[in-house]
Amino acid sequence: MQMIRNLWGAASSVTPSRPRFARPKSPLAIFAVPACKIIINVLNKRGMKMFKKIVVIIAVLALTLTACTPQNEDIQQTVPTNDTAIETPEHGGTMHLSMRRPSTLNPLLNEDVTVARVLRLVYEPLFRLDDNLRPRPHIAESVTVSEDGLNVEITIGNVHFSDGTRVTADDVVYSFQTLISAPENAIYKRHVQNVASVYRRDASTVAVRLRQPQSTFEYHLVFPIVSRSGEGVGAFVFESRDGARQLTLLSTGETFINRIIVFFTNDFESDLNALNHNVIDALPATFSEWARFSQASVRITEYTENHFDFLGFNFNRPIFQNRNVRHAIAHLVPSEDIIRLAYLEHAVVATTPLHPSSWLYRGQNRTYAHDVARARELLDAEGFETLSFNIIVNREHEERVRTARMIAASFERAGLSLGVYELSSEDFLRRLNNREYDMFLGGSKLSAAPEFEFLFGAGNPMGYSDETMVQLLYAASRAVGETETILTFAALQNHIMDELPIIGIAFWNTAFLTSQRVRGDVNPVMGDVFANIREWFIVSNEL
Repeated sequence: MQMIRNLWGAASSVTPSRPRFARPKSPLAIFAVPACKIIINVLNKRGMKMFKKIVVIIAVLALTLTACTPQNEDIQQTVPTNDTAIETPEHGGTMHLSMRRPSTLNPLLNEDVTVARVLRLVYEPLFRLDDNLRPRPHIAESVTVSEDGLNVEITIGNVHFSDGTRVTADDVVYSFQTLISAPENAIYKRHVQNVASVYRRDASTVAVRLRQPQSTFEYHLVFPIVSRSGEGVGAFVFESRDGARQLTLLSTGETFINRIIVFFTNDFESDLNALNHNVIDALPATFSEWARFSQASVRITEYTENHFDFLGFNFNRPIFQNRNVRHAIAHLVPSEDIIRLAYLEHAVVATTPLHPSSWLYRGQNRTYAHDVARARELLDAEGFETLSFNIIVNREHEERVRTARMIAASFERAGLSLGVYELSSEDFLRRLNNREYDMFLGGSKLSAAPEFEFLFGAGNPMGYSDETMVQLLYAASRAVGETETILTFAALQNHIMDELPIIGIAFWNTAFLTSQRVRGDVNPVMGDVFANIREWFIVSNEL
């Protein structure tokens, strides 16, 4: 059997080892989400000046905060075009995927997102996100943080690499150090930007020193762990590589699927064409991309990848310094109609940049209903009988164009004027950078980590400035412990909804497209579409 030589100069083993993670008895197993155990009764104050300024806000919020879990439970929605009955899993079979031609098979040095996606099958991370977008230990067993938030200890679980050796602190330190020295464009590089040092405390404990406290550090422990010999703890190992054409992966014995053949393709259009012609079996696609997909035999599983669309203001315009004007505009956004008619129900209403499915989300009780009369009342109270604005939108995003037109129609019903400028990508970015607009409809693929300084902090692209917002961002980013994290993020969301520096429009879904050959409980999660591949199986080995 041909052996693929990896980046470290040694052939990767293809002999399946004993399973490192227990395989479920059925690919349709249901995992219960534990009930919330959070008791919000303590705020751990450390005397920092910024915290003192906001303690009153947090204390009041603590008295009114009662929800422990997000109200929106619809993270994922599976829409099979041809319903299939529950089947007995079949062992064996080959699945076919695609990615760009890799320049490296080391996931810590790789710079291509399609390659990173496939390498998740071979290498798995310290932490993974659960259905509430909360980091949970995977290879790691636990994490403890010092009171000052600067020292983190990571305990490694009883997990083994594909060659049967146990994952140790040395392997985790090696992975950290490799990523720290990786090229700036490496996929996971940003996850170690706040790491000052890392060292082995004992065989199963890693000590990490942070440059500054970071409440979201666990979100950054999602990078793959690699042994010095190039082994991973994933469900597959490298079997062979056929030059510039394809890569073959072999199951370690933990999966129903026996092999995966990965074809090297040039671009997404090639991937889409391959799926259309049953050459490959799975492909993630954005809303705009999968809306073009017409193959009736493909199953569509919707999930969130944190694509956030919003309406932004140019704060160089004095009118937008008036908070009541921003509130009035929020009441002129027909959110429910936008989700139904612009996004065709493939999105959820956004109130803040925190996804409604997040364990930290507390915006369900703070919404601005579409209410033209209320908008008119707010404007009249400020002495604005009539106003005229413009809004720019990238015409290549059909959902945003439809949204802008719907908002313009709502403005007209309120006796206001909103000119919609549908621009090319180049013109849109030019006008955005030069602030040649009143409002804009834009979007961003947000990190799983709730870090919003780029939107609301100093130097944000809209020219927004608010000292309380800066203090709340600071507090949330440096919170230590579950209780303090919940309280500070709740206070931040509360202030965002009061201030409305932006108006959230939608979080739109991503689709994972699979052929009818792929069966089982296909359940992609943010950052890893193959997270539960141990539950998938192939009904036929023929294309």
